[in-house]
Amino acid sequence: MLRPRSQLQVEVLEDRSVPAVTVLVDNAADVSITGDNQSNDIFVTLSSQGIELHANGSTTLALNPSTPANWIVTNTSTLIILNPNGPNQPPTLDNLYISMLNGDDKVSIGACTINNNLVIRDSPGGNDIVIIDNTIVGNNTYIYLTSGNDKVFLTSSRFTQDVFINTAGGHDVVRFIPGTVIVGGNLGIYTGGGNDRVFVDPSSAVTLQVFGTTSIQTGLGDDFVRFGAPSSPGSTVNLQGGTVIDTGAGNDRIYMRNAFMSLLVALLGDGNDKVDNNWGTDNVTVGSGSLLDGGKGTDILPPGWTPPANLTVINIP
Repeated sequence: MLRPRSQLQVEVLEDRSVPAVTVLVDNAADVSITGDNQSNDIFVTLSSQGIELHANGSTTLALNPSTPANWIVTNTSTLIILNPNGPNQPPTLDNLYISMLNGDDKVSIGACTINNNLVIRDSPGGNDIVIIDNTIVGNNTYIYLTSGNDKVFLTSSRFTQDVFINTAGGHDVVRFIPGTVIVGGNLGIYTGGGNDRVFVDPSSAVTLQVFGTTSIQTGLGDDFVRFGAPSSPGSTVNLQGGTVIDTGAGNDRIYMRNAFMSLLVALLGDGNDKVDNNWGTDNVTVGSGSLLDGGKGTDILPPGWTPPANLTVINIP
């Protein structure tokens, strides 16, 4: 028999008293976390006890007093553990929504299985950090960060459907750290204006695998897209769908090593752009019809540069 849908509220607080985290219970749980305009630092995980919310630094938590007592495992200002399925039952987490508002916020998610969607967002302002580690998302993942110098780190996680990361204005970083990240659908990374960085670090196994399309758009600014590193021979990307890298206007750089893309279209845009390494000798594999377009400006290839098979190069001397 299905339980009646109920509502639980928790809040992440510095100095306010507006309910901010909501858990809707049916056969699973929806968790909504909202911070305040201060700099909040939270960690969310799923343990055998329940859905755990940890507050770090000066951040404090508050639980709505209407929360059913049998759902509460722990309730303190720095740790709340909830099990909407009841005592001694395996906890479930369906949708996770996090809205951190203003401030320099940090959101860490680890060792979570989210059955449906993951959504993380902030309000304009703040230099925010998002870390996703050892997490499974059963549907779509959306990370929306607004103005500010934001950082998004992903490692050792599996996203069943689409992943969209939008960091808007500011000098932003999106980085895939060794420990394979698998995206079953499409991957979109949009960093907006600013001097942005999109890095895929090398590892013994491929660091980033995408089964759908991949779109990386870094917008206006002096941007750097890097798959791999000169100091390590490890594997970087296996991008099964079409890949578009558009660095927009600015003096941009691009580096690729030990990377596979079934189809690559790299558009370096206006500006004095630079290809940092020799793709022909650094094990870059691209499918038929792939293109590297330097756009307008004075663009540079390394001395002795050779293209991999299937890659056409235009607008670069």
